[in-house]
Amino acid sequence: MKEETKINREELKVEDYEKIYLRAIKKAESYDIKDREVLRWIVKGIASRELDHKPELTKKALIRNAREKIQLENANIQYAEVKYDIRATEQEMEALAHEQLRHLLSDISLDGYLRAFAKTYNLSPKEVLLEIEKSSLMVMVTNEKLYPKLAEAYNSDDRAEVSRKYGSEVKSFMAGVDPEIDA
Repeated sequence: MKEETKINREELKVEDYEKIYLRAIKKAESYDIKDREVLRWIVKGIASRELDHKPELTKKALIRNAREKIQLENANIQYAEVKYDIRATEQEMEALAHEQLRHLLSDISLDGYLRAFAKTYNLSPKEVLLEIEKSSLMVMVTNEKLYPKLAEAYNSDDRAEVSRKYGSEVKSFMAGVDPEIDA
């Protein structure tokens, strides 16, 4: 009988993350999901639960969570454009992808994730970022460009506070409510 061992993130190597993500991809693919956006969030959900020693979610719960993440990402991007006239360009997303690839040694979880998707879909790590992770790159670039405007609007340099307030604005935007800045 195999002894169950708990995963200690500090002890994990890139190869360990890659194996975890490969298992998550295989499981997610068994759900026959055609939408790659939904699939990537399901993979992240499955892997995250394994890494956090939490029980697996049902297919239905994973799909619901994935759709919620996608809606939130899309709302974040749309609201930044509508309210603050901020857009992420292809060049900025490519630059961020390049930057992330240069620093993979310090982010072994991302490295393992990219390796797993690259191996499964016969892509380069850069292609994984630019194709599968495109909306995440777009959100990161948008948020980076947006931060100075938000810090001024909220009269705060505290990234956590600015992020929380912007998150509230985005959720109001998603609900169809006209958000007011509580400066």
